[in-house]
Amino acid sequence: MSNTNRNRLLLIVFVVLTLVNLGAVATVLFKIDKKHPEPDFREMDSTGTRWKGGPARLIEELQFSEVQAEALRNSKDSLMVVIRPLMEMNRSLNQKIVDELLKDNSDTALIRSYCIRVGANHAAMRFQTSLHLTDIKRISTPEQHVKLESFFREMVMRDEGGRNIGRMHRHRKGQNRE
Repeated sequence: MSNTNRNRLLLIVFVVLTLVNLGAVATVLFKIDKKHPEPDFREMDSTGTRWKGGPARLIEELQFSEVQAEALRNSKDSLMVVIRPLMEMNRSLNQKIVDELLKDNSDTALIRSYCIRVGANHAAMRFQTSLHLTDIKRISTPEQHVKLESFFREMVMRDEGGRNIGRMHRHRKGQNRE
């Protein structure tokens, strides 16, 4: 009888472990399905680079015609041709800042010069973005201009900080993920 009891106990343990594993898998799948991802407005520019938002979202929201949509895509491509080198330069300068900060005797004058160059690049990118926004206004009809106000505010003011600033950094290592 002890063999029967042992076999019965092993069977019960096996069934319980299987149910626990199935419950864990179901929980993971339920959490994945429960999340509501944002609509995938991904657009590709002429260089093959993908970005989220951008022309696809604006084209849909303002109901651009095909001619307007093509003009918007061309303007975005032109913007990216000008801005991409500035972004690369800022990445390089930021790395130089970090490298300098990690030295035993950091040269604050050198760090300051790097920061000034980063700021100048940001100003150039902001100006180029403003030119792109004037292109968007030129492309759109007067009826579409009403909807442009919120888009322009989002594009120009998003670097200002303020509300939901922490949400931009929510996927950093060590922080909770939603």
